[in-house]
Amino acid sequence: MTNRATDTKNDGTGYDVLNRLIEGWENEIVAAVQQSIRIPSVAGPPLPDAPNGTEVKEALLQSLALAESMGFRTTNLDHWVGFAEYGQGLEMVAVLGHLDVVPAGDGWTVPPFTGTVIDGRLYGRGAVDDKGPILGALYALKALKESGLPLKRRIRVIFGTDEETGCNDMVRYKLSEALPTAGFTPDGQYPAINAEKGILTFRIRCNLGDQGTAWLQSAQGGNATNTVPDQAYLHYLDEDGMLQRLSCKGKTAHSSLPHLGQNALAMLVDEAQELKLEHEFKKAIGFIREKIGFEINGKSLGIQFEDEASGVLTCNLAMLSYEAPWLSWTVDIRYPVTMDSEGLIETLQGQIQAAGYTMELLTHRKPLYIPLESPVLQKLGKAYSGQTQRPFKPIGIGGGTYAKSLPNIVAFGPVFPDEPELCHLPDEYISIKDLIKNIEIMAAALWELAQ
Repeated sequence: MTNRATDTKNDGTGYDVLNRLIEGWENEIVAAVQQSIRIPSVAGPPLPDAPNGTEVKEALLQSLALAESMGFRTTNLDHWVGFAEYGQGLEMVAVLGHLDVVPAGDGWTVPPFTGTVIDGRLYGRGAVDDKGPILGALYALKALKESGLPLKRRIRVIFGTDEETGCNDMVRYKLSEALPTAGFTPDGQYPAINAEKGILTFRIRCNLGDQGTAWLQSAQGGNATNTVPDQAYLHYLDEDGMLQRLSCKGKTAHSSLPHLGQNALAMLVDEAQELKLEHEFKKAIGFIREKIGFEINGKSLGIQFEDEASGVLTCNLAMLSYEAPWLSWTVDIRYPVTMDSEGLIETLQGQIQAAGYTMELLTHRKPLYIPLESPVLQKLGKAYSGQTQRPFKPIGIGGGTYAKSLPNIVAFGPVFPDEPELCHLPDEYISIKDLIKNIEIMAAALWELAQ
């Protein structure tokens, strides 16, 4: 470590040292994020040496190689998760991000996996969620290393690989690694997120019986539990035994913000009512239409709820699949932080079982709430306000972030209050200006947390 900045006081002048370094690396930073975006790291079939698929593994190895080129210590935990580390000390602070992405989906006007730059915007799946921010955190750590600013704690930049499909990477991390004393994940919004709704995903399984199996040939809708489905279809036999197709096209959005999308599955359920339906299929369609359909607040399921800290419950009909004789619907619910989760599950089970169907619980991530007066929020607030001259007032959200995966972690960035939320949407991008500002904020935040 150099000593040129070790006498710099923590009064804002240290931020200037970090900012000058980061701004000088703009072209290098953009190129690094582009290189990562070009790897379509959507979860794939698990292999012995690639638990989340070969392309996710490639993205992890690429990021660790970049960290090594910067002179950081690196560790790869069975290709589940890796990290770069800098500094000394018994205690450790961390930035937690992920390299896996959701499928591109339709509606793009630029290629989703090329990292195209247009008018100062870096486009691509993962640009904002979460490759741009987590690679940016690596450059924030590089700035701290090059600046020589004093640190009392070790710092880790943790590269996850399974945030979009279950967070089993963090299960692996906790088996062998130290937990952070404090830290953040750039997987949410600024100023910070101190309240995250609980996330419950479950499957409703409907047995169509022999007649339904003969009538329905195939059905599919949606490709991820955490998105509003933009396409859905079913193939069926008409009265003359001819194969017919009913398909619907909607608009995708994040499951936590279903009002921003147009649910193709809800459209399919609605339009299917006009068909001459086989009895068991008609019953299943009717149940889904009555209890969910276009409704996004859970009222007809008996689970409508809201609180001051985190807002209203949301319900998203996310996926449809068919494997004879089972027609299966996957539902994503984001429930407020003060809601009784056991009561919520009991109510859902009662509604579904009363209709003669089965409920299969898929995932349950309980709510997260961190008081404003907590030390980690106080330090993040100092960094954020110092770098942006904006007030620091944490918010509550419905989207789940990586903050729930490790203790003492808060969602912090990357989306600014006046910027659109592009997570999981077509033409996902981050402006280069915002990317650099994110890195400056993260560098300041890491310095504050490592004191």
